[in-house]
Amino acid sequence: MRIIIARHAKAEDNSDGDAGRKLTPEGREQAQLLGKVLKATGQVPDEIWTSPLVRCAQTAEIASKELGGRIPLKTVQELAPGAEAEQIAFMAGRSGRAMLMICGHSPDVGFLGARLLGFNGEHHLKKGAFTLIEIQDPLSPPGRGVATLEPRQYRAILKGEMYIPWTKSNLIV
Repeated sequence: MRIIIARHAKAEDNSDGDAGRKLTPEGREQAQLLGKVLKATGQVPDEIWTSPLVRCAQTAEIASKELGGRIPLKTVQELAPGAEAEQIAFMAGRSGRAMLMICGHSPDVGFLGARLLGFNGEHHLKKGAFTLIEIQDPLSPPGRGVATLEPRQYRAILKGEMYIPWTKSNLIV
């Protein structure tokens, strides 16, 4: 299976508490570009799981729209801040999905990425970034890290200025 682990895009510093923080205009653009890059590189998930917090839900919704808008979105309470990597890996393994996108928070998404790659610690992701991991069984790491991309790279990828050897690309260069 392939698992796309995304950190939510850039959000407001503080609004009505942490749970209500919305994406900034820059964050909305990051989420759009994330979806466009996934679509352009043929990495279209079967389902998108999101934390219940607003900034993650918005990131997932915007990316899904760029992916064609037909991908089921699922709010997963276990992805709220403080998510346990082992529990999310178990749930991913039981999902029956060939490609799953998980949108969450730092450092939790970093711990999940590290866990799936078979090491302790954190596979740090910047806001709006994602990592793509291939793994036979999320409960039996290690998986293979296919790519980790940051928002600053998205435009170059979409323009064909950045070579993407890890996937069959749909880009016209």
